[in-house]
Amino acid sequence: MAEQGFEQQITPESEKEFLRGQIEKQPERAKEIMGDYLQKEPEVVYGPEKVVGRQEMSEMEKRIVDVRYEERENAVQYLFQIARDKGLLYASRVAKKADPSVMEEFHDRLVNYLYPSG
Repeated sequence: MAEQGFEQQITPESEKEFLRGQIEKQPERAKEIMGDYLQKEPEVVYGPEKVVGRQEMSEMEKRIVDVRYEERENAVQYLFQIARDKGLLYASRVAKKADPSVMEEFHDRLVNYLYPSG
């Protein structure tokens, strides 16, 4: 984890500021930084006390799997709720179970959320 500058474990609450700081250093690489970060294992980044169990993960995924196109906005908002409550890495894992357009919209908004002027 040290290769990304993780000195200590990140909480879902501090995650936004951590990533914003990374993006501010190299705004031209915002999407790449986000992509690299979202490949990390939540258990390593957040620590064992913040692990989301299989049952809870399954319930979050079920809510997003069969979202119709016209419900896409609600799905994206739900992913942001997961990001706030559980962390971006869990939200990204759930997004991967959604329709590709939902995942793409979530990731695009995520970069804008973390670096609004980027």
